[in-house]
Amino acid sequence: MSCGMLLKMLYRLKKANNQYHQAVMPGSNRSFTTRDGVKIRYEVSGKGEPLLLIHGWTFNRHMWSEQIPDFQKHYKTITYDRRGCGESDGGSDLRLEAEDLRELLDHLQIDRTFLLGMSQGGRIALRFAYLYPERVKALILQCAPLDGYKPAIKSADQIPIQDYAQLVADGKIDAVRKQWLQHPLMAIPADKPDIAEKIKAIINCYSGSDLQCGINERMAFPVNLAENLDQIKAATLLIVGDKETDTLKDVTDKLLNGIRGSKKVVINGGGHLINLIKPALYNKAVLEFLAEQK
Repeated sequence: MSCGMLLKMLYRLKKANNQYHQAVMPGSNRSFTTRDGVKIRYEVSGKGEPLLLIHGWTFNRHMWSEQIPDFQKHYKTITYDRRGCGESDGGSDLRLEAEDLRELLDHLQIDRTFLLGMSQGGRIALRFAYLYPERVKALILQCAPLDGYKPAIKSADQIPIQDYAQLVADGKIDAVRKQWLQHPLMAIPADKPDIAEKIKAIINCYSGSDLQCGINERMAFPVNLAENLDQIKAATLLIVGDKETDTLKDVTDKLLNGIRGSKKVVINGGGHLINLIKPALYNKAVLEFLAEQK
């Protein structure tokens, strides 16, 4: 089954309300070309102040399907496929993604935005907030890694990147997807089979190209953000599921202690994918925080 067919499956798994259909109707799906010739696919829905969402590793913009219907009622909501992900071109390279984000905002003629990043998308949001503080109205981080901080990692929390890289080199991307779906970070409660199918469909579009060579180089950032969190000036909300891994709970607390005035919300009932597992609680937390920034 092709990636396009898998993505279409996402919309058949659960009937969304009319507002969500408006968010993904033909015409809202657009693209722009970056400075180095990479086509970035994005979607815009709703009106009001801009709110831009950044997806995590192995995901694409469709991971925000449970957020768009609520967010677009209040904000101009922007989702996009990061380079090398989903329908965007290019190879994955975190060193380039803060500039991709800046160019997307320039393309949309947006001077400042609310910024929400999930997991690796949160790493990019943090980098952007450090490099371009004047362009971030407020920052929301969902279990983001932190450049320069190396928490003690329990064996169960470890992502076996090198093992995955070897499988990709051996032409076994399906094995990578299968193993990743079984990782604690991908845990979905048994009573959420529709969400499990949605996640599976998205992960089955992951190419594994970022694992082929130079992994560490493509992840690099020249600034130790763990030692410069006082430079993050935007009002910041940290969201974590109560069943998140201990490692990322530790990182969340490091961010909470380092970013002045930041606040943390713990959402019961799920872990790393809390935005999909408990969308009503998640959306409420985000919208209440954003309302405080006006």
